[in-house]
Amino acid sequence: MSPPRKAQGDGELTGSKLIASIEYQALDLLQARTVWAVWRREAERLFAGYWRTGDLKYLCAFVRHVQAMRAHEGRAK
Repeated sequence: MSPPRKAQGDGELTGSKLIASIEYQALDLLQARTVWAVWRREAERLFAGYWRTGDLKYLCAFVRHVQAMRAHEGRAK
């Protein structure tokens, strides 16, 4: 016989939810460098778009993107 299942919302992860949580955390740690590189490329693309066209929408998007990158970096430390 298997042990009784706990009620939903007990604050513990069981079964497939636990496995999914572990896989997500491992994936997050393994791909952090790759994600950061993608964000950096996007920042470069936005700035290049501003430099090429002079359109302020690219500059505003670049500034917002870099601010978000810095905010994320501060939370990660």
